[in-house]
Order: sequence, then structure tokens, then C-alpha cells
Amino acid sequence: MATQTQVEVVELFGRIDASNSDTIRQIVKESLAHGAGRILIDCRQVTSLDSSGISTLIVALKLARSAGGKLALCSINDRIRMMLQLTGLEQVFEVFSNRAEFEQRYA
Repeated sequence: MATQTQVEVVELFGRIDASNSDTIRQIVKESLAHGAGRILIDCRQVTSLDSSGISTLIVALKLARSAGGKLALCSINDRIRMMLQLTGLEQVFEVFSNRAEFEQRYA
């Protein structure tokens, strides 16, 4: 019998930077502690991402993986896509166009 993995969607707004990195990490930790096997970070309303924001996403990914889970991104804008490409992280993060694409893949 297959078990269904709990999905937690985390919506971020504005900037992802040093000012909110602790909050984002805490949200991911709590989601994992409450049984989320997959975390989708919805970046639809994220306006910018700096190097500390990239670090925050990497830490979140590592937290998910160390708990046996997965973390993906969706609805990233062109700036975020460029940052992921420049840092080589486009090969590390699973990125979906939107929530519907994610849900279709993991339904």
C-alpha cells in the first residue's frame, strides 16, 4: 500500500534576504516537524533574492533532505531564475512554473 506524502506550501513575499532568513528556516523546520514530506516554496510574490536569500534556500533544501523530504520552488520570476542560473543552483532545485504543475507532478 502506498502512502501519500504530506505537502506544505510556503508562500513568500517581498525580498528573500538576511532580514527574513531565520523566519524562513524556522517555517521549513516546523513544516518538517509536522510531517511534511514535500515543501513547495511559492515565490510568486517574491520581488528579489540576494546572496543571503540564496543561502537561506540552500539551508532549507538541506533541512528537507536531511529529514528525508524534498523541497521545490515554484512561480519564480526572471531575476530569481537568473540568480539560480548564475550560481549553478538551477540543477539543484526542482523548479515548477506554478503550483498546478507541481500538483500535477506529485498528485
